[in-house]
Amino acid sequence: MAVTIRTKFANYIVKRLTLPNQVVHMSGVGAPTNAVTGAGFAGPGSLYSDATTTTAKLYINTNTMASPTWVSVGTQT
Repeated sequence: MAVTIRTKFANYIVKRLTLPNQVVHMSGVGAPTNAVTGAGFAGPGSLYSDATTTTAKLYINTNTMASPTWVSVGTQT
């Protein structure tokens, strides 16, 4: 099931997976904001795809669901 989440920062389309650790994959335009993007529903290991056409990157949450920390995955150009 896809869910649209509207925030003052952006709209996110979230595919919620039925996993015990609340791993989700989100996308948006621009880099995710630590402690804001996905707070309360994106558990550790969740992914965020920056859909910006010129700087598209993949990020992973390396912290908690309450306070996500988004780290760029690997070397991306």
